[in-house]
Amino acid sequence: MKKASIALVLANVLLAAPPSAAENSDAIKKLVAPCESCHGAGGNSATHSVPRLNGQQAAYLWERLASFRNPNTQTPNAIHHMWDTATNIRPDQINSIGWYFASQAPTAARSGGPPAVSGKKIYIEGAGAAVPACSRCHGKQGEGSGAVPRLAGQHADYLSAQLQAFNLRTRYHDKMDNNAGAMSLDQIKAVSDYLAGD
Repeated sequence: MKKASIALVLANVLLAAPPSAAENSDAIKKLVAPCESCHGAGGNSATHSVPRLNGQQAAYLWERLASFRNPNTQTPNAIHHMWDTATNIRPDQINSIGWYFASQAPTAARSGGPPAVSGKKIYIEGAGAAVPACSRCHGKQGEGSGAVPRLAGQHADYLSAQLQAFNLRTRYHDKMDNNAGAMSLDQIKAVSDYLAGD
């Protein structure tokens, strides 16, 4: 799917209103059941390689689901697991899925240990000119905003894998490829440990 088609999907989603309380009952539970089979009840995944969706920004979830329709921008692992699902979800369903998981209580980030301390410094301040502060876009607490994802409370293994994918250009994002491109594996591990909720 080309960028224009993804933009059209997202435009339809953004125009859709949040589902009502009535829609959040049996219908929404049925809709998100396939998601929860991998991502856990309420999106709180227990598998360290599967991202937590609970408390994630709705707009990010909409954008991510739409982006899975373009295999050229995703890791092979993501396409393997998400292609069939993402290509069979209607725009109105993307809207409901995003709001549902965004409304779930997020997992809190843990803190402590040397990697988390150095990771906090990189996250808040950056690391030299080549590695900007993650907090500039993702927020002081890793909460995210709009289409910028929440990172706080995510699995360290998942965060590390995604940063490495941006670093190696196997997952495309116009900003993250450059931002993560200069990070060392030690820096990736430190930031991932700092943000993690495991």
